[in-house]
Amino acid sequence: MSDVLRIDVEEVINLASLYYREQPDVTVWKVLQAVKAVYERPENGFWVQYVAQDKMWQHYIGEVYVNMAMVERVPIVLRYFADRLMYVLARREILGHTDVFVGAPQGGIAFAQALAVLCEKQLAYPEKKVVGLASYTKAKVWGFVWGRHQVFSGQKVVLVEDVCHNLSTVKEMIELVENRGAEVIAIVCILNRSELYRDEYVTENGVRIPIFSLQNRVFAKHNRTEEGVDDSMIISKPKDEWAKLIECMEESGKGKG
Repeated sequence: MSDVLRIDVEEVINLASLYYREQPDVTVWKVLQAVKAVYERPENGFWVQYVAQDKMWQHYIGEVYVNMAMVERVPIVLRYFADRLMYVLARREILGHTDVFVGAPQGGIAFAQALAVLCEKQLAYPEKKVVGLASYTKAKVWGFVWGRHQVFSGQKVVLVEDVCHNLSTVKEMIELVENRGAEVIAIVCILNRSELYRDEYVTENGVRIPIFSLQNRVFAKHNRTEEGVDDSMIISKPKDEWAKLIECMEESGKGKG
């Protein structure tokens, strides 16, 4: 196992504490970089594949990727992030109305736990399971279902993601919550990289749900057919090859310092 993902935990915690204390030059992005959760493509480095697709059903690629699993290695960092968001929710008069934080599998679960503990609220999260069997013409269908955890009629829910992008997961979770008679009153995340949903999400019924994040940052999307893109330099599953990406970045000098 490569040591490329090894971090200086004390240094990361000190940086996160400076962010918590609102040190002007310390941002969420700097903390994410310190915990090796950020890949930024160096010259001639690997491209990363995104989930979003173009009109030809080809996945977009990009030069930046954030892997929040790296943050989960240092839970106190999530605590500092949760603390900052708690004050945001309190100032916007959301916290006092919140009954339960619902984490989106898998990335939002750890952050939802940190928020629930800090805010002294209930925690819940659905489970991702097969809800439709595969056939000759289609792949099996995955969806969210309530399992070990539940929400109840009349409860006010804050949905928790680690990263917000196209909000397809959020849309499904809103339906899941509403089917139980509960109400989603806010969406929170550490990083919001959505171009469309900056401050709010509007449901199909016209309900406006505010979005609160600690960092807004849009990642440019590219087509794999663009000039200069080599298919052999595209990482289709960045999280599965994270050490390779960080090593590429650090060898170029981009990930150091």
